[in-house]
Amino acid sequence: MPGAVIISVALFGVSGAGLGVLLGSEVVTITGLLLYLYVAEPLISHVTALGSWTAYLPGVAADGLTQASQAGVRLLSPWQGGLVFAAWAAAFAAGGTVVTARRDIT
Repeated sequence: MPGAVIISVALFGVSGAGLGVLLGSEVVTITGLLLYLYVAEPLISHVTALGSWTAYLPGVAADGLTQASQAGVRLLSPWQGGLVFAAWAAAFAAGGTVVTARRDIT
């Protein structure tokens, strides 16, 4: 699924840019995203009581898009994962746009 990987990378780029503007620092954004995606989200997604909604978290939705397997984690179908991840990316980008518009001097 090379097409899904390309779409996922593009959506991660949009998400990162939006979060970068929201957080105001590249270092904080990168560190926060790495901690979230590789520490916090895997811990949350393996809590059995939360299993019904963890598929809608950004990283798990991206895994659904690319069908990257995770033991014990329910993934969405590729098109559903793509839509959910695109919605997260759009929300982060919209937040970054609002912050930029308020900071911009016209």
